[in-house]
Amino acid sequence: MHTSLGVDAANKKLDEQTRRLRGIEEKLDTIALFRKLDTPREREIQKFIDEHGGVKACLNSDELLEELVAKSGDSIPRISGRDTTRKLNDLPTIRKRLFKELVEDIDEVFSRNLVLFERKLEMQNKQLTETIQSESDHIIHTLLSGAHDRIMDPVRLPSFLVLSPSY
Repeated sequence: MHTSLGVDAANKKLDEQTRRLRGIEEKLDTIALFRKLDTPREREIQKFIDEHGGVKACLNSDELLEELVAKSGDSIPRISGRDTTRKLNDLPTIRKRLFKELVEDIDEVFSRNLVLFERKLEMQNKQLTETIQSESDHIIHTLLSGAHDRIMDPVRLPSFLVLSPSY
């Protein structure tokens, strides 16, 4: 009996570990997919970070941080959110913002941005549907129209039709 309870407890723990491992595998697959979608600039930045000791080393060094910002294609004032041209005074602000992003939970960021993304996707879908409907109506109108719609011969029409504003 005790052996049976021990085996059941071990199986439950193994099941829990299996569930956790699957979750980790799914996240790793997602990260691998995102890595495949990286732009050449993003690959270059990632290589730079790896060559210089990782993210924290790059963020702790003013020189590496400036070079990283330059490689990103943005300016220091733009990243810091200021309109000044003083680079050195903005580095602590940039460092603080990047450290904050580094420690953020990616699932929380995704869930926070999901609502905005869904709204934008819905708006694009609506615009696309309206455009398709408009183009379809235009094509149908063009196909159904013919030379008989374009000929307006006032001599052949009775005078009450020529003078009629509804025609």
